[in-house]
Amino acid sequence: MKTLRQYLDETACEEPLKDLIELIAYQSIPIRDAFIDNQSYAGTENTYGEEQAALDKWADDHIISVLGNPDL
Repeated sequence: MKTLRQYLDETACEEPLKDLIELIAYQSIPIRDAFIDNQSYAGTENTYGEEQAALDKWADDHIISVLGNPDL
């Protein structure tokens, strides 16, 4: 079985894009861990006017935070 990095290394993908893909992919772990604590609604609406799930809002905020500080 190949790791994500091994797969990406076999493509013509540039290193910074490989790093970004890998960074985002690894955020599935903290997002999964946050699932239990974020099963309600966030009290906000998405762009379609639907009420946002707390986990969606939390995941959005987490990804934005990680992209701003990849050392997290």
